[in-house]
Amino acid sequence: MEHGLGGLFPPGFYAGKLGFIYFLDSLVDLAGTGPESLFIIQSIFSLLTILLALASYGLLIQLLPQSDAISVSIVLLFTPLMLYFNSKVLTEIPSLLLVIIATMSFLKSFSASSRLRMLWLVLATVVLFAAIWMRFIVVVFYVGMILGLFVLHDDRYPFWKVFVGAAITGTGAVILLVLAWFNMLEDPAGSISGLIGNLTNRSQGLIIRLYALAVFIQLFGIYMLAALWKPWTGVHRLAIVWVLFASVPFLIGSSYAEPRFFYMALIPFAILVWLGMATFAKAWP
Repeated sequence: MEHGLGGLFPPGFYAGKLGFIYFLDSLVDLAGTGPESLFIIQSIFSLLTILLALASYGLLIQLLPQSDAISVSIVLLFTPLMLYFNSKVLTEIPSLLLVIIATMSFLKSFSASSRLRMLWLVLATVVLFAAIWMRFIVVVFYVGMILGLFVLHDDRYPFWKVFVGAAITGTGAVILLVLAWFNMLEDPAGSISGLIGNLTNRSQGLIIRLYALAVFIQLFGIYMLAALWKPWTGVHRLAIVWVLFASVPFLIGSSYAEPRFFYMALIPFAILVWLGMATFAKAWP
């Protein structure tokens, strides 16, 4: 793969989304070609968006009380990017769904018995690999959540258990990804080098990337500011670290940015918006 593109796409274009290419190819084989087939594929992606919302609740319930998890899930549904995703055929949707499932599996391992803990970690590793295989940059979602757990200070997630679990799942996913790359790419080293170059070659100014972030946030930024003024709890710290790690790298190091590129920050963004809404609700006379 990536041979004979004739300059149509930059080097490394496919290396960061190999899984999505195979996934979409399978859908086309299943649905065929023509307008009806396009409708079927769009319907499948709409279903994936619904599953994404349900999986988000499954993840949030591991971090927040049930009522709060429901509230954040509702906020998530009405964020501009989630509304934009509906029926769109984009790498962001399956990759985010998979990384949410991987993260949820990782968190499940802490409440599981010692016998089942490793099974949850293995599941998290495999699904994390699948997510990164779908779209390489989605890894920042997982790493951001891990870093957020370190500042959450929740007894359910002890520092060293989080560290060891993250090391196991991260190392395993990287090994699987490297094996997949070397098995499927004609020139793995060249493709990976091109991928890194595409991510770091700054062809856009910072103002343009900030504009893309502003379009992602829109008026929900008012609630984010309200959340930052409130005395911080562990959930505040978790969401702030998570959202920063999932967005700042693309502001300072990415060669190109669109609002949808900040999709890795969707869940911590929704948490902060909900915290801001709660602040406004309590201040209302």
